[in-house]
Amino acid sequence: MGFVEDFQILTAAALHDVIEDCEVQIGDIQQSYGKRIAMIVNELTHRSEQSKIEYVEQLKQATQEAKMIKLADRWDNILDLRMFKKDLFGGRPHWSISLKQE
Repeated sequence: MGFVEDFQILTAAALHDVIEDCEVQIGDIQQSYGKRIAMIVNELTHRSEQSKIEYVEQLKQATQEAKMIKLADRWDNILDLRMFKKDLFGGRPHWSISLKQE
């Protein structure tokens, strides 16, 4: 895994769910953080009127920066599941069990 040193990407990553979870508009983000950050956050925003298929299509067209943030977010969600839902994994992730058996 590499490190991201681009402050704008890190800022967009921190803000990636703010449109969905808060009463914030994309224009607010652009005004406060600039056009590039707003564009990345906009690419990552799953709007309530969008189907999952439409959202996946949106992500397919997204920039590499947005895709990188989305993948990092998914990975973080998996780590949260491992930490807080250990019963789903029998106390540890199921892939570690299969590796141990080989």
